[in-house]
Amino acid sequence: MIEQIDKWVKTNYSDKEIEKIRNINDYKVSSYHEFNELCISLDSLEKKYQKKVDDLNIIIKYIFEKIELLKWEGEIFKDEIILYKERLKNILEKQLQLEKQLSEVNNKKNGYKKIIERLKENQ
Repeated sequence: MIEQIDKWVKTNYSDKEIEKIRNINDYKVSSYHEFNELCISLDSLEKKYQKKVDDLNIIIKYIFEKIELLKWEGEIFKDEIILYKERLKNILEKQLQLEKQLSEVNNKKNGYKKIIERLKENQ
């Protein structure tokens, strides 16, 4: 199971994925049409990453439960408990990083939506 968790986290939370969010956060727009398109892509990005955060929460819960079960088994699983705790630490760091990026996307999206509303009012 540890390998599956590692693989899932590696594929779903690669630095490349997080870089995509950063690039959108740095994106500058100059027209109403670009604002609208950006808001649509930010909405879909937000949904995609919110799902990933939710998935991470499920994995975190699983790991906590696994650690508790292994503790009941005693010394035999001491090394495995350490492995799970390391994975948990890494996953929690990824989750924190992702939630921060998600918050930035949300703030940017809300800012753009306000600009669109003002542009509509002025037309």
